[in-house]
Amino acid sequence: MSKYQIVLTAENVDCCPLYKAGDQIVLDFPQVDLEKTNKVCAFVIAELMKHQIQKDKNMICELREDMVDKSEFLEEYGLEEGTITCPRMTTGVSFRLEVTQQEEDISLIHDEMFSGRQDKREMISKLRKIPILSAVSSDHLFDALGEIRLKKYDAGETILQKGDKGRSFFIIYNGEVEVVQVYKDGMESVIIKLGTGNCFGEMSLLTNEAVSATIRASVPSTMLSISKEGFRQLMDSTPKMRLMITKLLAQRIKDTNHRVGLVVASGMVGQLQTIAFPELVQTLSSTESSGILYLKSDKTQGNVYFQHGQIVDTELGDTKGEEGFFKMLEWKKGDFRFSQKEELERERTIPYDTMGLLLEGMRRLDEQTRKWKSSDVQL
Repeated sequence: MSKYQIVLTAENVDCCPLYKAGDQIVLDFPQVDLEKTNKVCAFVIAELMKHQIQKDKNMICELREDMVDKSEFLEEYGLEEGTITCPRMTTGVSFRLEVTQQEEDISLIHDEMFSGRQDKREMISKLRKIPILSAVSSDHLFDALGEIRLKKYDAGETILQKGDKGRSFFIIYNGEVEVVQVYKDGMESVIIKLGTGNCFGEMSLLTNEAVSATIRASVPSTMLSISKEGFRQLMDSTPKMRLMITKLLAQRIKDTNHRVGLVVASGMVGQLQTIAFPELVQTLSSTESSGILYLKSDKTQGNVYFQHGQIVDTELGDTKGEEGFFKMLEWKKGDFRFSQKEELERERTIPYDTMGLLLEGMRRLDEQTRKWKSSDVQL
């Protein structure tokens, strides 16, 4: 990995269908850093490559760690800081090219935390001392090592921004973070503070929804981040970790009273634009509610039946059971109403627990999205 990274920041994008001002493409040359990049445009990347001096191709792919000077980096890769214009847009859609020093993002295999020439078994042993990873087998942790990174944050630095797409699961290795709710008028309130051993970021990964609150380091802190793929891999391979995450979500919602006041009442109403369907399901599950969740999107009516926090059945027209649930997961707009009942007389048709049902639904949505993207590329 080079000490420097290439940052392309969108500027004049009035007619661009892909970017908005401030969006970035970040390259840890020659690869694109997908965690820091908003969207990737092949045309802009191709235009960037034109700025390179035509050297030996093998030199282009060498990632020299001994380059301490930015000018040396620019010369090495034949780049100039300045403006790059998209070749496909006649209206002058442009990006500002800058070379910046890499943020702290150190693989566990190379970090001083794992001092000495320890082998991977010793690293895995240290990882398994972290409570949320204690249930994961050594073999499964070994398979996921490539998806785990160490990141350091200064006090006041933002780790996750409300509204951003969730890309990683975070564990606080040491330090403290604050969960901040930012309101439309710019006012902020700290919901809760989390210390060493706690984790966050799981909700947006499980639901595919945007991050619902801003997370900041309140003191200098070190985080272990696990990529979305690595998180799914560990959840799929370790039922006990999945159970721990479920309990964590339940406890967190209760502790912060996040929307629980709505649920413990005799019923609640609202819109899916305000509370996403996956979050509704998590809330009703964590409070072990029994009753019927009525949903309506456009002119389509759907019902989800809960018994002590577990989904036992659904109805969506002629579709019932888990297939009805998977279809309702796609709804982003609509109205809902929850009717609480002491006991629900409904035969169970769904074999999954609530967390398993959500995970399977998210897996299907991901698969469907990949097919759509693949179809777009072929067109």
